[in-house]
Amino acid sequence: MEDLTNPEDVRKNRKCDRKVSMYGYLRGTYLRKSSQVHLPGVGDFTVNEAGFLPDPCPLPQQQKKRSLHEKERLIYAPMSGVGGIVYDKDAVYIDLGGSHAHRAEE
Repeated sequence: MEDLTNPEDVRKNRKCDRKVSMYGYLRGTYLRKSSQVHLPGVGDFTVNEAGFLPDPCPLPQQQKKRSLHEKERLIYAPMSGVGGIVYDKDAVYIDLGGSHAHRAEE
């Protein structure tokens, strides 16, 4: 938030009407010239002007189509336990899926 009020007006009257500029990003809804905004601790105000800036983290243009083989894709998630590798404080465990399990002889 930036105060754009003339400093001389503020010096003469500390309670004069202020003009502020707010910066930020908005996704999923609209902000029009006549929209109402709420500033916590200050109150509700009407937007006089709204400008647009480019998104610093844009969404992909098109999502990839899902395929039947999505479960077979490789995933990099080192601490999640996905893929049969589990990290502990002092060791790394690899789940072999029971291929080396010993069965009790009858």
